[in-house]
Amino acid sequence: MAPESLKDGVFTAHSDCWSFGVVLWEISTLAEQPYQGLSNEQVLKFVMDGGYLDRPDNCPERIHSLMQMCWQYNPKMRPTFLEIVEMLRDDLHPSFQEVSFFYSEENKVPETEDFDLDLDNMESIPLDPSSYSQREESLGRDSGPSVALRGNYEEHVPYTHMNGGKKNGRILSLPRSSPS
Repeated sequence: MAPESLKDGVFTAHSDCWSFGVVLWEISTLAEQPYQGLSNEQVLKFVMDGGYLDRPDNCPERIHSLMQMCWQYNPKMRPTFLEIVEMLRDDLHPSFQEVSFFYSEENKVPETEDFDLDLDNMESIPLDPSSYSQREESLGRDSGPSVALRGNYEEHVPYTHMNGGKKNGRILSLPRSSPS
């Protein structure tokens, strides 16, 4: 959060610019947690004292310079979003929209004919495509919506957040839902 937002609770396009700099940092670090290892009070003091995040590994100088511009202590010294767009526009190749779209076979959106969806009744949309046939069998049991549940619900599933990288090796154990 921008120093003026921390101090006065003021949120403006200038404070949004500060936050955009943090978003750039998070993108450059592949979603590491900013201010890792600092408590909320320590982050507050760090930012209020003029501190800012280090340059991420493998971050291009142009992007790091933009981050630093966004983190100017004086809000009026930060670039406007129009200026940011102009700075970034130079780096965009004409085929940017084609090559920037993330696509993999596992994440491919299913074809619409794979599901017989009743769009007037949104409760009929399966949460898990593999449970679709099980869901159909369970619809006759009661009048309310149902979802087929599978698996052993007594065990805990280890969960590692995407921030569980080299600087954050914590693993959180989440209990699974129990069937109703």
